[in-house]
Amino acid sequence: MPEQGIIIVGGGVAGLVAARSLARAGRSVDVIEARDRLGGRVLQQRDPDWPIPIELGAEFVHGQPPATLRLLNEAGLTLEPLEDRHHWSFSLAPEAPVELREVWDFSARARRLLRALKSDAPDCSAADFVRRFALHTEDRALFELYVEGFHAAPLGDVSIQSLARDMPETGEGEPEQFRVQEGYGALVDWLAQQLAGESSVRIHQQSVVRSVTWERGYVRVDVEQGQGSRQFAGERLLTTVPLGVLAAPRGLGIDFYPPLEQKQAAFALSAMGQAAKVVLRFREEFWDPETSPSWQFLHDPSGSFQTFWRQSRGSAQQVTAWAGGPRARILSVRWEATAAREVVFTLCRLLGVPVERAMSSLIGFQGSAFEHDPFARGAYSYVRPGGCQVHEQLAEPIAATLFFAGEATDAEYPATVAGAIQSGERAAREILAGH
Repeated sequence: MPEQGIIIVGGGVAGLVAARSLARAGRSVDVIEARDRLGGRVLQQRDPDWPIPIELGAEFVHGQPPATLRLLNEAGLTLEPLEDRHHWSFSLAPEAPVELREVWDFSARARRLLRALKSDAPDCSAADFVRRFALHTEDRALFELYVEGFHAAPLGDVSIQSLARDMPETGEGEPEQFRVQEGYGALVDWLAQQLAGESSVRIHQQSVVRSVTWERGYVRVDVEQGQGSRQFAGERLLTTVPLGVLAAPRGLGIDFYPPLEQKQAAFALSAMGQAAKVVLRFREEFWDPETSPSWQFLHDPSGSFQTFWRQSRGSAQQVTAWAGGPRARILSVRWEATAAREVVFTLCRLLGVPVERAMSSLIGFQGSAFEHDPFARGAYSYVRPGGCQVHEQLAEPIAATLFFAGEATDAEYPATVAGAIQSGERAAREILAGH
């Protein structure tokens, strides 16, 4: 059978990176993307009158992953370190008086708790870990917020060994968190421009893959395009869609014929975390720097939104509110204007500012919750107890014909853009090697 090319399902970062690598190796590639845009869970809104990137999807770079740094450097984008400065409200109840306290060693405290766990200890849920070590009130609140906020996972459903393995390794005093100054959307734009210059790559947007029929050395992809349908045929298929789509029940994601029996155990040991995000834009600081702390990250363990962070350029102030795990799912039923009002009220309570002052400075807001996106079905993946090898299992090719990439398939940087980049490069190498 003559070569029919490679089909990539998903135009997120993993799919774009893989397409670039394959095109550079002279392979013919069709990238099929369901949305009317590229980037997947990278979702940057642009306002020409606003100086700060509005990141409704992925935003941070955790640690210094080499693949990410190489790509950003090649794209001419700037990585800026974030000050690891956290203020916590330890009132632990919405009606209690606010007591803000600065905590400089947030990540270090979570790391110390996880170091109590030996690598060969039996796996359990994070909730069981908390009960086993009888954490006192403050440490428990910090740890629960770290798990549900940072990992977007329910405390009772996430593997403690996976959390210990995913802690970023940084040297003493080194920044642990960064942001792409131009926004992740600039990286997606650059990748798209790179592919636009490759004659062997064709990108099909607003093309929803409904089924894949395959046998060794051949795949057929059935796609909905508007009111019509289309079929693509190729010799190999790379699937980069989120875990929530790949593992969805029949009829809700992509139906494979024959089914992906080899992946069912991995699907059962992994899941999609949920997150809700609201980005508010203010024309200036509405808090009083004389009476309010100079804050970078603000945490409220008792609130619907557990974490807030801010950016400023000139007088412009951008505040992002984040809820992860079960709270995000609760918030999603009263989305999105109600959530924005709640953010303003919570911020004013924490910072001791009249609500009227904040509202007079508010320019606008935008929000996101990928749980509502049928092409994501969640924010990013997490591992259930007993599933510490699940990333490798999800990544394993089938019959040298079906290949898999995306953050859920990367064991080193799961749940991040770094994992998507690294997995796209890895999958392209596998395809070219004929695995």
